[in-house]
Amino acid sequence: MKLRRLPALFLPLFLAFLPARPLPAAEARVAVAANFLQPARALAAAFHETSGHELRLSHASTGMLYAQIRHGAPFEVFLAADQARPRRLIREGLAVPGSLFVYALGRLVLWNPAADAFEGGERYLRGMSFERLAIANPDTAPYGRAARETLERLGLWDR
Repeated sequence: MKLRRLPALFLPLFLAFLPARPLPAAEARVAVAANFLQPARALAAAFHETSGHELRLSHASTGMLYAQIRHGAPFEVFLAADQARPRRLIREGLAVPGSLFVYALGRLVLWNPAADAFEGGERYLRGMSFERLAIANPDTAPYGRAARETLERLGLWDR
């Protein structure tokens, strides 16, 4: 009979040692490809609002983030702009097997601040009626690589 009452006696003692205020929420570090930063910020804010947990976002090109992870950067999540580098991390034992999934599909676009400046991207590029063309770094960013491949296919890369 006395043994059954023992846990009941320890419960108030246990409760007395619990912190008086809530413990801080958890934080996760997320590596975000630069092309996905704005949506990631919105998702992080919504996640914090619903869970109380923080997501600390670090953004760069997919290639730069891959290099940081290989050199020990403490990320829990990698939102890459391609599947190649997360696959490499899994092969290298630096990511969890079976954790890879497609979270978004992207599309390469040609944009000009003057909305009426061009009609038809290929024709505009071939006409070379612009002073500058900015693309992401083809060596570190998948969208830069896709832009270079498109320009090469059109015979415009070396111009």
